[in-house]
Amino acid sequence: MVICQVITEPFHMKINGKWLHIDKETLAKHPGGIAMTAYREADATTAFHIFHSGSKLAYRMIEKLSTSSIDYEPSKEQEVSETLSVLNDEVIGNWNLDTQRVETINRNFDRFRLKVQKLGLFEANNGFYFRKICEAIGLLSLAVLLQLLQRFILSALILALAWQQLGWLIHDYAHHQHFKNHYWNDLISYVVGNLLQGFSSGGWKEQHNMHHAATNIIGRDGDINLLPFWAVVPSDLQVMHGSWILKIIPYQHIYWTIAFPFLRISWLVQSITFVANMSNSPFEINRKRATIERLALFLHWCTVFTQFYYLPTHKIRLIYFFLSQLIAGFLLAHVVTYNHYSTPKFKHYDPILNSYVCLQLYTTRNMRPGILIDWLWGGLNYQIEHHLFPSMPRHNLKVVMPLVKEFCMENDLPYMVNGYFEGWLMEIQQMAIDGKWLLITRDFQKRHPGGSVITHYRDADATQVFHAFHEGSKIAYKQLDLLKKRNCINVTDRLNTDKDDSYADEINVSSYNLPKAKEKQIIENFVALREELITEGLFEVNPTYYIYKIAEAFGLLLLAFILQYMSSAIILALCWQQFGWLTHDFCHQQPGKNRQNNDFFSLIFGNIVQGFSRDWWKEKHNTHHAATNIVGQDGDIDLSPLFAFVLDDLMKYKTLFEQLISKLISYQHFYFTLMLPFLRLSWVIQSILFVIGAPYNQYKQHVINAPAEQVCILLHWSWVIFQLWLLPAGSVRVLYFTISQLGAGFLIAHVVAYSHNSVTKFPHQSRLLNNFPCLHILTTRNMLPSPIVDWFWGGLNYQIEHHLFPTIPRANLKRVSMKVRKYCEMNDLPYLVDDYWTGYKLIFNQLKSIANAVSKIRCPHSENLCDD
Repeated sequence: MVICQVITEPFHMKINGKWLHIDKETLAKHPGGIAMTAYREADATTAFHIFHSGSKLAYRMIEKLSTSSIDYEPSKEQEVSETLSVLNDEVIGNWNLDTQRVETINRNFDRFRLKVQKLGLFEANNGFYFRKICEAIGLLSLAVLLQLLQRFILSALILALAWQQLGWLIHDYAHHQHFKNHYWNDLISYVVGNLLQGFSSGGWKEQHNMHHAATNIIGRDGDINLLPFWAVVPSDLQVMHGSWILKIIPYQHIYWTIAFPFLRISWLVQSITFVANMSNSPFEINRKRATIERLALFLHWCTVFTQFYYLPTHKIRLIYFFLSQLIAGFLLAHVVTYNHYSTPKFKHYDPILNSYVCLQLYTTRNMRPGILIDWLWGGLNYQIEHHLFPSMPRHNLKVVMPLVKEFCMENDLPYMVNGYFEGWLMEIQQMAIDGKWLLITRDFQKRHPGGSVITHYRDADATQVFHAFHEGSKIAYKQLDLLKKRNCINVTDRLNTDKDDSYADEINVSSYNLPKAKEKQIIENFVALREELITEGLFEVNPTYYIYKIAEAFGLLLLAFILQYMSSAIILALCWQQFGWLTHDFCHQQPGKNRQNNDFFSLIFGNIVQGFSRDWWKEKHNTHHAATNIVGQDGDIDLSPLFAFVLDDLMKYKTLFEQLISKLISYQHFYFTLMLPFLRLSWVIQSILFVIGAPYNQYKQHVINAPAEQVCILLHWSWVIFQLWLLPAGSVRVLYFTISQLGAGFLIAHVVAYSHNSVTKFPHQSRLLNNFPCLHILTTRNMLPSPIVDWFWGGLNYQIEHHLFPTIPRANLKRVSMKVRKYCEMNDLPYLVDDYWTGYKLIFNQLKSIANAVSKIRCPHSENLCDD
């Protein structure tokens, strides 16, 4: 952050509908110094009233200038330097509101500003500022006392905190928040700024008022000019062309935070430089105040060196100096950098300068408020409110905040507020739950216990899928309530609420274009069905059922140990299948409301007994539930390179190995069944790879669970290898391993492949995602039930019911199925249920359809799929 280049050339500025000529003499006499130049060739009406509210002198000056107003219209082709031609859309804002809308917003803001004035929110509480001054001086006194008591480190830390709090005071008084009389505000700013802080009050005004007048405007706002060590916008790179510093710019995001503590030292150096040159300033106000500024700054450094003189050794003096200065720098920097660097920057002559209110709202982000934050941040966590009303006393910003939010909603303008770390990582996604659009930040995604599944509902309505996944979870609903309070936003452009499916009716891909009214009725009826099931207790579990199922599975495991070789291998395969269904139930939180217990048992049954990583399975399976049969989102239908269910799959054969395999696609319907037994081997390999990489996973929950996951997988393979070692011969070991692994693979695969691979798929980001019941009813097929099938399939023959209500215990799905059938009839929806061979034929036909299409499709990546 640097003081902007001084521009003393004449220019034009528009105030109250009149174009004024600002000559060198007028500019030199301007009490605000350089800040006036921020609106050269632009409309400064609102900015003038905001900055000079209550100043009779300012209004007299503008009346005098208005008498000599001129007919003027700025050139539409403003001269822009070559360096600005490389601006990048990723950091450069796009503001293109039409003129009529801008005028309406400006008028509404003028009325809003007058309303706020009438509420008395520009009136300061003398007691508040007296208390804040006493707090700051008290911290300084405490630092001195601790030094006398030889608590040097603690003294340095308290001194740093005192300097931070004095920084907020100089900010308040330089903005004339306390007194109506600017003289008293300026006088106190010299005391708390120059004398106690070491920052030039005049230099700070020069830089900070320019920042307020042209927030995030390239070439005008000095706060975003961090050259030469950082490039905030791409044009900065051309300025540094040929410099050795360009070599370290690729790492600027790494050393960004490390450099925070040096902000205070930078400002101290700039302050000394500024006051040394004040006598030669082109601005009259600076020349007049040069003496008092220099005297106050000189006294500050006399005080600092006197304090150091009484420290016992040079080593302690050095440590004390750097600790106090760098900590104070960090306490200031982490605040002042937060609010604007995470928001867009705008071009030098961007038309957003014609709307002061839009300029501030599009370039400013609030930090989420709290008692400690309000104190530590000096009220600058309410940065939006402060930028809209810079002369409003700090203690009233919290009061005006809800009014500003209301104004933004009424005028369809953004209001950005986030937690601290979210401000740095603003890769934003939007999600709607219970009719409210929520901002799901990158930081929240990483902390989401369910991992990446949340990302599949970006820009979609996740209401029903949320309730389906989190039924009975107090933590999830508490987190949702917090999101509604903190991250609820106004969204007018929703990506997939209105669009129809774009490439529907391809091979194996269908369209979803239900009318909105019908869709709404279906969802409302589904909510009623869900409430009915809750009332009837069908979400409640019978503990004895799962005790029995666990005993049954361990009984099979014991039997596998007792029996001889091949029969043992077959029983072990069946045992692994049944433990697979148990792991499935526990991962879906079916056996109880205590999620920790469910997660513990799923770790035992999944990782140790089965050899499948629990977290890997959740990541895969929950995504499948969230976006069932959605192309590009549901990994369960992406079986490339061995199989292709949709035409998109044919575009994935890029490597030489994949191109060789692609030759087999024409025969995929024949070898599909032969490959089913290999499913288990595929899953155990994926599980091993997942747990190896878990410590480095982007999702926090996977990192936390990594040690337990790795140990349990290790225990599984230790047991398997030890069991094989006990067998008498190598051939028996190979045969036992093959039968148990492939047998278990087939027993699982013939179930999981049946329910969805036999049903149509839908396009990527289909509007179907907004209709949870239809998503699962249209993409799921049940197997005809019977006592044997119910046991053998682990209840997954009731797949429709399970997908609609994944937390309902397996034992209750049969009763639920009768109600779901009635629901489908009432809403004219299909209820797909068939015997095994009918479903298998449908899978065969889907695979065959793609196989037949291979010779007709030109694939850009593989000539093996093209016509001869």
